Amino acid sequence: MNKPKFRAWDESDKKMIEWEHLINYCDIGYLFGGYDGGFGKEGPKSYEYPIPMQYTGLKDKNGVEIYEGDVCEWHIPDMGRPEPDAMIRYASVVEYRQGSFNLSGYLFPNVRLIKVLGNIYTNPELLNEVE
Repeated sequence: MNKPKFRAWDESDKKMIEWEHLINYCDIGYLFGGYDGGFGKEGPKSYEYPIPMQYTGLKDKNGVEIYEGDVCEWHIPDMGRPEPDAMIRYASVVEYRQGSFNLSGYLFPNVRLIKVLGNIYTNPELLNEVE
């Protein structure tokens, strides 16, 4: 089993904090919103603390690590068309829901079919492509 790995979005500085920086320079309480657990009745305190995103343990077809919050493109065969190479394109956000990672509610297809396009924080315009 892989050790958990994270990156975090720093809302105040508008930048992604990578894993190496998190493990070497950040207090775990800082990452997860202080010693109160960081999740009060209002949800994560993103205005003060970085927003953590967990690594899924998977890489896309180009070898890019897939994290929560990533927007991914994937294709499945279009069985309703006669062309043998006809495909349906999807764009979905990686989420952790009900104990597993998924793509906007879909189970992960073969990772050789997935391409990371960006993430919801550094590329918010990609949300327009999500189905």
